[in-house]
Amino acid sequence: MNWKDIIVFISTFTLFIPVILVIVLKLYRSKCFVALAVYYFMDLSFNLMNENYIPVSDNFRRVFGITTNLLEFPLMILFVSYFSFSPVLTKRLRYSILGIILFELIIVLILGFNRKSMTIIMAPELGLLLFLCVWFTLRHIRIAVIQNKGLAKASMITSLLFAYGSYTIIYIFFYILDSQEIKDIFKLYYFTSTFSTLVLSTGIFFESKRIKKLEELKLTRRELNNLYSKSQPATSMSFNTRTPGKSL
Repeated sequence: MNWKDIIVFISTFTLFIPVILVIVLKLYRSKCFVALAVYYFMDLSFNLMNENYIPVSDNFRRVFGITTNLLEFPLMILFVSYFSFSPVLTKRLRYSILGIILFELIIVLILGFNRKSMTIIMAPELGLLLFLCVWFTLRHIRIAVIQNKGLAKASMITSLLFAYGSYTIIYIFFYILDSQEIKDIFKLYYFTSTFSTLVLSTGIFFESKRIKKLEELKLTRRELNNLYSKSQPATSMSFNTRTPGKSL
C-alpha cells in the first residue's frame, strides 16, 4: 500500500465517523442530523465502490455517484437549516429543498442522467450552499467570540464552509475547465474531505452534549410545572354573602 492508497483509505473511512456519531449519540431524533448521516453514508459507499472495496459494475458506480451528487444538496440544505437563527428562515430553507429537487428533475428529464446535467445542476446549488455557509459561519463565529458560546456550532458550519469552498474549486477545474490534472484534483478532494469531516465530527460530539443539557433542562421544567400545578390549592367555593334583612 503506497502513500496515495493510505490517504484514500483514511479519507474514505473518516466519512463513517459522522454516521457513527449520529447513531451512538442518538442525534437521529433530529431531521437535520439524519440528513447529514444519510449523505455521509452515501458518500462513504460511493468511495468504497470507487476504490473497489465494494465490487460493482462501472455503470452502477456511475449511476450511484450521480445519484449521490443529486441528493447531496437537498440533504445538506436540510442540515444547514440547523444553523438558522429564526423559525421563518428555517421554514424557507426547508421549502427551498422542494425547489431544488424540482430543478434537478427538470434538468435530468431534459438532458438525461449524465455529466452535462450535473454540470448545470451543481452550479447554482454550490453557489447557494456556499452563500449559506459563509452567512452562518460569520454569524456563529461572532456569537462564539462575543458571547463565548456556540463554539461547537461554529466549528461545524466552518468545516462545511471549508469543504464547499474547496469543492467549488474542484467543480470549476473538473466540470468547467475539464482539467486533465485528475490526480491533483482528487488529492485536493481527499484532503478537504478528511479535514472537514474530522472538524465536523468534533463539533457534532460537543454539540450533542449541549443538546443533552437542553433536553435535561426541558425535562426538569416540565416536571416542576407538573409538581407546582398539582400543589396549588383548589379554587375556593363562592358563598352567598348577602346581608340578612336587605333585599336586592
